[in-house]
Amino acid sequence: MKYIIVAGIGNEGELGLENKLLWRLPEDLKNFKSLTINKTMVMGRKTFESIGKALPNRETIILTRDKSFKASGCKVFHHQDDIDSYAKENHIEELMIVGGGEIYNLYLPRVCTMYISHVDYSGASDTRFPLFDSADWSVEQLAEYGATPKTLAWKLCKYSRKL
Repeated sequence: MKYIIVAGIGNEGELGLENKLLWRLPEDLKNFKSLTINKTMVMGRKTFESIGKALPNRETIILTRDKSFKASGCKVFHHQDDIDSYAKENHIEELMIVGGGEIYNLYLPRVCTMYISHVDYSGASDTRFPLFDSADWSVEQLAEYGATPKTLAWKLCKYSRKL
């Protein structure tokens, strides 16, 4: 089983504020779609609520402590091990870990690859990406985008865990 993180983070690891994204980058949303289409995504309840619905052509798994939570078109689990069992039983080879902060932190030790959009944002946030030792990862920059009047500058990097 491969665990792959897809995230957009600010200069200090900022992820979101009050359950909302901190920026709108149409190219980054396209990258997110291309990385997750026809895949199984794992997200926390708050991330799901910020999206508001299951995304098309992707299986959505929600990990939550809330035993009463239900979401149309999604699988809901309360333990990480139950997700692993489900994935094995259904021959799912990759789980795309798409947020939020608690979910990234929970899965980071198991992740082999991360696609991180580094956004030139420094500011308020109440959710952050977990700290990780960059010495444990090889980094390949995949794309770079300059700032425009409507968007911040950002770059997409692929991190591969060193053996």
